Amino acid sequence: MSVGPLWSLLFFFMLFLLGLDSQFGMLESLLTSIKDEVTFLNKIRKEFVSGGICLVLCILAIPMSFRGGLYIVDLLDNWSLSYPLLIIAFLEITVVSWVYGVNKFSQGIKDMIGYEPNLYFKACWLVVCPFVIAVLILSGIILSIKDGYPLYDKFVGCSNETLAAQGLPEEANPTWVVKAQYPGIFVFLIVILNACSCFMVPGYMIYYYKEKIMSLFRADS
Repeated sequence: MSVGPLWSLLFFFMLFLLGLDSQFGMLESLLTSIKDEVTFLNKIRKEFVSGGICLVLCILAIPMSFRGGLYIVDLLDNWSLSYPLLIIAFLEITVVSWVYGVNKFSQGIKDMIGYEPNLYFKACWLVVCPFVIAVLILSGIILSIKDGYPLYDKFVGCSNETLAAQGLPEEANPTWVVKAQYPGIFVFLIVILNACSCFMVPGYMIYYYKEKIMSLFRADS
């Protein structure tokens, strides 16, 4: 008896375990953040809170299993994370190194581990990391402008008659897909997804310093 099916079963079981392991870390970080802000959830058993969050995430992921689900996955995977993560990372390293001060930060680390980070780490925090992240952001923007309107792989059928009906040459693409422009609503969603993540930083800053900001607009009593 061939053991080929056994290896196939073990392979996909390994993928299942990899996905499950990644889910543990992501869910725990999300759960911790939510419970820190919504304090009444600490009174509820953790199993119920985790189950509720998993249920909500499952419901949100259902549209990805429909016919157009692949395009939603492409929207979230390729367009909603890259720029916000880089911009937030750039702001973090800049604020810690230049606003808070790398010497204060190093002193805090010394209080925890007993010695200060060496010159290499300070150079990375001050110059190397901000410069590299800034280059990545600018190069990504330049390449996006150069590439123009975002495209996707549109399935056009699996027969030559289907291609001919769409005005395409027969057997033009052996994979039966052609490059097509995303609709305008897709580009709008890209902008909204990126803006929502990036605007959280100045939004929270305004919320944190709202009293000081409001005092600037108050008339002197």
